[in-house]
Amino acid sequence: DAGIASVAQGCRELRCLDVRGCSQLTNTTVAALAKNCPQLQRLLISCANVDDTGLNVLAAARCAEHLVDLDVTRCRGVT
Repeated sequence: DAGIASVAQGCRELRCLDVRGCSQLTNTTVAALAKNCPQLQRLLISCANVDDTGLNVLAAARCAEHLVDLDVTRCRGVT
């Protein structure tokens, strides 16, 4: 989480992030991306430890209007 949060803070123009298979990523990661990356278009986080709470934060963020590809396959907390 801390590593991706640092990337999010330092790369505010980030448009695509592919961290599929990183099972240690959590809602904290999603919240950091939602807060700091308003241009995010693709977020590929399959197998992450993310649930509906994290996705709700993402949906409410400014990046939601740009997000065209979201992969939450095998994120067990997502309903």
